[in-house]
Amino acid sequence: MIQDILLEIGSEEIPSRFMPGALENLKNNALEIFKRNGIELEAGQVLTLGTARRLVLSITGVPEKQADRVNRHLGPPVKTAVDSQGNYTQAALGFAKSRNIEVKDLHVFPDPKGERIGYEETVPGQWVKDLLPQILVAVIQSLSFPKSMRWGSLNFNFARPIHWYLALFGQETIEFELAGIKSGNCSYGHRFLTPQTFCVERADLPLFKKMLRERFCILDQDERKQLIREQIDQALSKNSQALPDEELLEEVNYLVEYPVALCGSFAAEYLDLPSEVLINVMRQHQKYFAVADKSGRLANSFVVISNLPEKKAGLIVSGNERVLQARLSDAQFFYNEDRKIKLYDRVERLKGVVFQEKLGSYYDKQERVKSLFTAIAPGDEPALAASSIFKADLLTEMVQEFPKLQGIMGEQYSRLEGVSEEIAAAIREHYLPRFAGDELPKTMAGKLLSVADKIDSIIGCFGIGLIPSGSQDPYALRRQALGIINILLEQKKKLSLDFLIQSALTCLQPLITLPAQQIRQEVTEFFRQRLYHLLTGKGYRYDLVEAALGAGFSYPHLVELRSLALQNLVNDPNWEPLVIAFKRVARIIPKDLQLAPLRYDLFTEEPEKELYRQFNRRQKGICDLLQDEDYLPALKELAALRPAVDLFFDKVLVMCEDEAVRENRLSLLGTIAGMFAQVADFGKIVTQTG
Repeated sequence: MIQDILLEIGSEEIPSRFMPGALENLKNNALEIFKRNGIELEAGQVLTLGTARRLVLSITGVPEKQADRVNRHLGPPVKTAVDSQGNYTQAALGFAKSRNIEVKDLHVFPDPKGERIGYEETVPGQWVKDLLPQILVAVIQSLSFPKSMRWGSLNFNFARPIHWYLALFGQETIEFELAGIKSGNCSYGHRFLTPQTFCVERADLPLFKKMLRERFCILDQDERKQLIREQIDQALSKNSQALPDEELLEEVNYLVEYPVALCGSFAAEYLDLPSEVLINVMRQHQKYFAVADKSGRLANSFVVISNLPEKKAGLIVSGNERVLQARLSDAQFFYNEDRKIKLYDRVERLKGVVFQEKLGSYYDKQERVKSLFTAIAPGDEPALAASSIFKADLLTEMVQEFPKLQGIMGEQYSRLEGVSEEIAAAIREHYLPRFAGDELPKTMAGKLLSVADKIDSIIGCFGIGLIPSGSQDPYALRRQALGIINILLEQKKKLSLDFLIQSALTCLQPLITLPAQQIRQEVTEFFRQRLYHLLTGKGYRYDLVEAALGAGFSYPHLVELRSLALQNLVNDPNWEPLVIAFKRVARIIPKDLQLAPLRYDLFTEEPEKELYRQFNRRQKGICDLLQDEDYLPALKELAALRPAVDLFFDKVLVMCEDEAVRENRLSLLGTIAGMFAQVADFGKIVTQTG
């Protein structure tokens, strides 16, 4: 017989940004912990739902009893436990006696180190209801959050203080106590509308969702999100639409339990402010959805998602309008005040704004970036001009009040001050990309400024020992490295990662405290890891990416092209023989081999002559393909050498006594290996035969 499990963890409001990870964490941890306790579950049996006040775990089709399991106990090896006549020795008898079993129950079992004697015992499964208290406690304790807290005198961490547990197995309440709270069969509805407790008779998720809905709580986050979408559309007129904002929708979804979309407005005079300012004020500070007309022009309206029913709509809308009015009034004041001082006149004051204690001020950083341009982009006037003021908007009232507008206000103010469109755009674009999947800079000046600013931060922090570790990355160096890689992927061979690192090292030399060679190696490896994760995240096989990286990654786009070529060749019948052939070549070549000019007169065996002829015939074509970054045809040409390589190894003794002949053979293999190595380090590729 099977039963369902329902666990609800009720708490103070959990920050919305914690919720998606917490729900995924809850599901994965439950699967693992149940498995450790002998209860195998399919992912489809486990569902996690939640609001800011509750995390819910629902598991369907759980057996009432664990399956019986067979435990195998191994004793001494057969060679010491059984004599030549097939009789058990004293070692076997002693093992049986120590385990209190009959000798007749001993059997021979396979083992990685050789056959051993032993026995098997069947352990009856336990009742699941008896195991659930410790399992559910373990599941709750396993949850982790970006930030946790303790409360009272408890030695227990959670996102927010816990107030109740609902724990049911079928119709039975699972009793346990954790963090001073005892579990039961009761839950709570909406905090303000139905704060009374109510009882749940059985672990029936559809019934539980219905009971919560009756108490003004939509438990299913996907259902709640869809409801918000629909309500936003209903709240607006046919001539207007909410600006798409999936990130805000995700955040708002976990701020409310009973969403109600309401439309408000603000004075039309504020539309004179830059649209980015209006959107930022509404979005970041008030969690409102900005509204535009059908032409896409910003309207003086907004949509707020309330957590209370529509009967209080008038009060809610007017209250939010008053708050927004004050915010926009402040923004208008800041905007007008900022325009009284030009960005160029603010630059000197950047000396008083610390970037990092050991790396100086933002003025120092801006000057270093300007110096970088003389190395990486000599003659790029827009980039150089933008680098003279690209941090100046940090001193504006608007950015100090709304930090997410940095760069955006620099673009707005510089444009009003008469700079070119490319310079103004570069000031905004140097912050791009801000996160995975974000847009890349479009102007060349913006790309150069973004790369230079980010590499200065990375080299500077590594140079003084501020290296990311675990979850600690206070200067967002991982994100900045990915930003550089994504820009270089798009720019192809216009900028070398090695050259970029060296140029930044030169600019930062007076400030760094660690040896330059150490910094170069650590930063290079840091970029290698970021590129590896980026490409494997795109679906490239991990060992193929490692192999492609092994051929160098100063130009990241070449690594992706090589990974793609390798992946396209995996299903070719010659793939595995090709990899094996290269590994044979690579294994025999000394690491310190100095290639000598090949001498045909020293080839004494027909197989080595044939290998030379075939390689010589294909060499120029392969070099041309590699030069054109056409790796798949180049690999196929190299693959055509495989039969000749196999025959060479079967018939020719490479390490012969004649030194001249031996060196000539090694040089032939080394030359072929060098061609392979321009595509990938084949030694890192995993094959079925190892």
